[in-house]
Amino acid sequence: MYKKVICTLVLSLCLFKAVLTTERGSLKRFRQNGHISSHVLNLATGKPSPNVEAALYIKRNNDWVLVGRDISNQDGRMNNFLNNSTLEEATYKLVFETENYYRSQNLETFYPQVLIYFKVENNTQNFHVPLVMNQYGYSTYRGS
Repeated sequence: MYKKVICTLVLSLCLFKAVLTTERGSLKRFRQNGHISSHVLNLATGKPSPNVEAALYIKRNNDWVLVGRDISNQDGRMNNFLNNSTLEEATYKLVFETENYYRSQNLETFYPQVLIYFKVENNTQNFHVPLVMNQYGYSTYRGS
């Protein structure tokens, strides 16, 4: 009976080690490929801005090529611009459709779109590019 318990414990430990090794390997691979995310906050209300459409473009030669689109969730966050693509070292542009957002709130805005340009020099890092906005102004910064 003790042999059976010991064999079960050894087998369980082996399986746990295999799962842990696989998870660590996956986390390591994830860290090697950075990603781009954003967070849209409405400065006038002090709340997140849900349902803001945005597109990510990469500069290739002298052309802007669409990488992906996303829509901010209820918390104002966007995390799916790369659509499982690998982050490249290049210049990027995020285009936020702010007029559509404010129109849905029955408000006017001076800025129909907000364009944010940024450069990725190390594609193993994560790039969080928040947009803090109101109807007549906006700001951004490199977040974490």
